[in-house]
Amino acid sequence: MRVMGEKTETVFVEVSERDVDFLLLEEMECDSNFRAWLLAKIGAAGNEILRLHRSAATFRGESDLLFVHKGGDGGCQAVLIENKIAAAFAEYQPARYRARGEDGVKGGEWDSFVTVIMAPRRRLAVVPSDAFDFQISYEEIQQAMRGMGPRAAFKRRMLAAACAVARKPWARVPDRDITSWFKQARELAAVEFASLPLPSEHKAREPTDTLMALRLPSYSRVRLVIEIRPALGTVDLLLKRVTVKDLRHAVGRHFPAEIKIEPTQAGRSTRCRTAHPPADVRSGFPGQEAMLRPMFESARVLMQFCQDYGPSMDLLLGPPREGGKTAALANR
Repeated sequence: MRVMGEKTETVFVEVSERDVDFLLLEEMECDSNFRAWLLAKIGAAGNEILRLHRSAATFRGESDLLFVHKGGDGGCQAVLIENKIAAAFAEYQPARYRARGEDGVKGGEWDSFVTVIMAPRRRLAVVPSDAFDFQISYEEIQQAMRGMGPRAAFKRRMLAAACAVARKPWARVPDRDITSWFKQARELAAVEFASLPLPSEHKAREPTDTLMALRLPSYSRVRLVIEIRPALGTVDLLLKRVTVKDLRHAVGRHFPAEIKIEPTQAGRSTRCRTAHPPADVRSGFPGQEAMLRPMFESARVLMQFCQDYGPSMDLLLGPPREGGKTAALANR
């Protein structure tokens, strides 16, 4: 916080997309004028909120914000919002937004939908015009926010800080040593742990990119993943939107004693963790095979557990479909 005479002013060291998510959520719920402005931007009538949701996830991925409102004709329209500051798009991200909107129409959740991207103007400049139905800049949002008091000023400065981040766009900086380490780790797994469905190592890794993730083909990768972090020595079975209580009730008694079951930091998901001595991913790979093998073995045990107790896992995560594949995989 910076003090200027008797006036204090917060200095924003970093503004994340999550921070802006909650700012937008508050404005949409609490300010009917802002809500009317937003709907006018997408050519919609009406102002009644039917549903507001942050991080709305389905088997097709996640919408940063979901706003369902009643239109002037009495029908329900969904506004699926992607909030972006400087990060790159995930693969097929705009197409998945449309797929989630179409799923909602088919499932009777809403009658129609639009997709919207909100971002700093500089970030929008490189977004294809047909990627989303509408584009709304942070700068426009700043101007649309009403009020002249300190609360409104704080929010405008927060958006300005996010725009400043976008003026320094994220750039990928490959790390040759990290890339080589994980390529050799993948080669070890291919020879000695061939059953592990690890992805190929054909892309360069950044200095902090030290995660190896396994997606089990029988389950939606949105809900279940095994994560190996050699630099920390941890191997986690991550079950998204599954509570510790529900997991323990379903299969907890079957877990080996060395596996620690605990909630994630956000508290809405559960991880089943085994811990090992960490490997040094910043030094040469030769000689560290002995550190990595127990981690691969733990990943294999967790994968086998999911297979052995498949029916119980299905109750937690939803049953596989179409020859053992979930709809997430069947519709790719």
